[in-house]
Amino acid sequence: MHNYTVQFRYNGKEDSIPFRTEIECKASEDSIVLNTKVRPFVKQYLESKSLWKGNGFMEELRLYGKEGELIFDLNEFKR
Repeated sequence: MHNYTVQFRYNGKEDSIPFRTEIECKASEDSIVLNTKVRPFVKQYLESKSLWKGNGFMEELRLYGKEGELIFDLNEFKR
């Protein structure tokens, strides 16, 4: 199992949640691949808290490794 932390801002609110997965995420991976690994997890989390508003726009989305290293930043992906 791999342990990560996801920070995100959705609908004007920021949150940070643990992301535990069997799938390894590496900074060297293509941003599109990382985005498709992380975004569904955050959407599921928001739905479980009844916070999902029916659109997929996330203002911020970052994935950090267990040592706190930045693996993925949605703002870098958008460029």
